Amino acid sequence: MSYQAIVCSITTRPHPDAQRILIGTACGHQVIVGTNTKDGDMGIFLPPDGQLSEEMCKANDLIGYTDEQGNKKGGFFAANRRVRAQSFRGVKSEGFWIPLDSLSWPKYNLSKLREGECFDTLNGHPICNKYYTPATLRAMKPQGLKKKLKFQVIMPEHVGTAQFKYHVSNIPLNSTIYITEKLHGTSGRYGYVPVSPVLTGWKSKAHKILDWLRQRLVGNNTPSKNIFYNYFNGTRRVILSNDRSKQIGYYGDDSFRSDLTKGITLHKGEVLYFEIVGFIPTGRPIMGIHDIQRRTPNTGTENTNSRDLYKTYGPKMVYRYGAADNTCKMFVYRITMLNEDGVETDLSWPQVQHRCKQLGLVYVPSIATRCFDENYPETALGSFVESLVEGPSFLDPSHIKEGVVLRIESDQGIQFLKH
Repeated sequence: MSYQAIVCSITTRPHPDAQRILIGTACGHQVIVGTNTKDGDMGIFLPPDGQLSEEMCKANDLIGYTDEQGNKKGGFFAANRRVRAQSFRGVKSEGFWIPLDSLSWPKYNLSKLREGECFDTLNGHPICNKYYTPATLRAMKPQGLKKKLKFQVIMPEHVGTAQFKYHVSNIPLNSTIYITEKLHGTSGRYGYVPVSPVLTGWKSKAHKILDWLRQRLVGNNTPSKNIFYNYFNGTRRVILSNDRSKQIGYYGDDSFRSDLTKGITLHKGEVLYFEIVGFIPTGRPIMGIHDIQRRTPNTGTENTNSRDLYKTYGPKMVYRYGAADNTCKMFVYRITMLNEDGVETDLSWPQVQHRCKQLGLVYVPSIATRCFDENYPETALGSFVESLVEGPSFLDPSHIKEGVVLRIESDQGIQFLKH
């Protein structure tokens, strides 16, 4: 997962405008570290948008505060413990690096850790997790369906998508890699999925008695599952109520999600995973407007990258992907088949494309296919992937791509990486 701690070494160089800090490079990212850090020191790197655990922050005094005398104490983390990109005396830190001895408190044998290893817990103690904004946490709370739930809906969340640059060495040989455009929107899922009643009280006891009688009289020792199938929509983490009046989420009224999937007929156990882009019905962009500032706010100096973006796309970018105002689109990136036990089987990417054509749906733009074997080294793959992220979206020239996704299919299964 992209928020996990990564074991890595660091190289350092002087800061041009500060004597008490150094500029470091860890996992290919620029970070700010203390002057006691030396080249080759081992530590852990945490990418932006992760969150340190309370235990980790407390053990290393990482949260900043002001004492009774007005003196600043502790570290530079805010109370929310979020890892974020920030500037220190004009130099940007693209994450957080800390020496391995900062992990002595879980009483784990640190000599077992190897460079490139990723983790979020150590010896049963949480180290870090994904950071969620307060608005996202509110949206993730059960809405309508779960508050009065009398049944259990089996519709798994989409698997996590890790960062390509940290996991390229873990791609299995002889994999087929399908590269698609990563869209900047909100995740959705829709399925005709198994539902089982949640039996409590006398109903639960009666069900057990009936199962016992069936086993004694018929000789069938397999408990009855009492499962039926129904259609459900969901966000990345929340299954929405089928009552439109209760489809409340991050965007307020989330019923635009069910409007997109209305009338789509699926096989029993089939689940679609997709990205929704464009606008909600009120006209609000699904993703925020990207303001392009040609000059750095603090110094007023011209930023070369922003200048080029400004010249190509103007002062603002709206990630509309060709959607008209007040409308949205869905692009499918994954389809699975789900059995009654909740076990998912992925369709291959060619099967996903074929199934989308059958259903009259659109899949995410397919950019390239590569066979990853002994004749195609990691460096060549890395350079090729890097070359794909620049430039406008394949769906709309009015804004940039967000990135690319690598769908890796091998005899070990399917995994997803993003860049």
